[in-house]
Amino acid sequence: MKEIKTICVVGGGSAGSLSALTLKRLLPGRRVITVSAPNIPVIGVGESTTAYLPVFLHQQLALDRARFHKEVKPGWKLGIRFVWGPPEISHFNYPFSFELSERTGNLRKRAAYYYRELGGSAGIFSLLMDHDKSPIVKAKGRYHSIDLPYGYHIDNPRFLKYLKQMASEAGVESIEGTILNAQKDTAGNVATLMLDGDRRIEADLFVDCSGFQSLLLNKEMGVPFVSYSPPLRCDAAIVGDIPRTGTIRPYTSAETMDHGWCWKIELPDRVSVGYVHASDFCSLDQARDELKRKNPDLTDDLRTVRFPSGRYQNFWHKNVVGIGNASGFVEPLESTALHVICEQLVMVCATLLDSDYRIEPAAVADANTRFRKSWDAIRDFLAVHYKFNTRSNSAFWQVCRAETELGQAEEIVRLYHELGPHVAMKHAIVTDTLVQFEGYLALLMGQQVPTNSHSQFDDQDKKDWQDLQDYYQSTDAMAISLREALGVVAQPGWKWS
Repeated sequence: MKEIKTICVVGGGSAGSLSALTLKRLLPGRRVITVSAPNIPVIGVGESTTAYLPVFLHQQLALDRARFHKEVKPGWKLGIRFVWGPPEISHFNYPFSFELSERTGNLRKRAAYYYRELGGSAGIFSLLMDHDKSPIVKAKGRYHSIDLPYGYHIDNPRFLKYLKQMASEAGVESIEGTILNAQKDTAGNVATLMLDGDRRIEADLFVDCSGFQSLLLNKEMGVPFVSYSPPLRCDAAIVGDIPRTGTIRPYTSAETMDHGWCWKIELPDRVSVGYVHASDFCSLDQARDELKRKNPDLTDDLRTVRFPSGRYQNFWHKNVVGIGNASGFVEPLESTALHVICEQLVMVCATLLDSDYRIEPAAVADANTRFRKSWDAIRDFLAVHYKFNTRSNSAFWQVCRAETELGQAEEIVRLYHELGPHVAMKHAIVTDTLVQFEGYLALLMGQQVPTNSHSQFDDQDKKDWQDLQDYYQSTDAMAISLREALGVVAQPGWKWS
């Protein structure tokens, strides 16, 4: 097998820039080249991430937090607020701090049991989300951060500019040009990309970050697409902004709409809004009217993005690797896009390092199996959102409740019906990466899916739960607003814990 010495990344968006930077940092001694088409507009939307992105950027890639905050100006995301489930509840929270699935403090069972029976707050992040506070607290005149996982709200153009700069500083070479065609060797591997201006690029590994076009993985290598529709019926989004006024909230919201759902991503200077909907149930005009009716402060600059839900059969074929939308896409109901990109890159780098920079067919087959399992687990997890949301009685939601198939999530839901938030659910989850026990508990409990489980608590149990509630309340009282916190961490003397 030929040693991989030169890697060519096709695409200059977030996926391409993050891929190039990661490959250069994690694969020592490799030459990394990016090829991007000129004059491709950057979609100025907000990005909402999981709690894995800060870990990936600042621990695995060792990117300085202070510089990241200075240049990207992110907001904190403590979780997702779902305006979802039974109409009699205002919302439920899905925080990133593993509040339901853990045995916190002196609790003899996981917190989910106590929360179901005794009420209160499931954890500190839920309380902070409800009170619009940051994970920065002020105690005895000093500020420090709460040591719990959080994600980011980031402006895509600023993030992309930062990634390109970091990639350049790491030694990534950048070429602008239009790809005319690809030439293959006798084994069917891509050998050369032919560009305009009679230019050519040769490489040993090609990373396709060309978005929905999937220029190499699909169009050149012929890897087939596996649709996720149904159970995921949404196929378009209308995207816009609300000018920033008032409180910056520390969560992404997902609100039930007549024909889908609406995100709101809280950036320091604006709120990014998107109505994800199913075109089989409404026209673009109907979706636009509903979005503007429910968000009267929305600006007139609305954009429409159409998308397929699904993945390719494999993300790695011969010497072509698809990353990001070039390998698969689902709607951003759980902010999966950047998370999946990071997971894919870690998988590719680990595979190549253990294979001495050679493409070993057995290792590629293993990576593809894990890729399929991860994507299918995301599909099934998202299906749970649609199957049990009873907030709307529109035709779209009636079909979702009646016809959505849960795949492997069916067994997880069955266990919850019978046992409640039991560890048996955890054992039924096929992947422990993006889709976790905590997420299923948040979704099933938040949507008030019925269960036969009921717990009995004695006086000591109730005291232990109350002690936790008191601790959460005291921490919440010391937490500061997100706007104030952004000013605190911008100070030169701030130390990240």
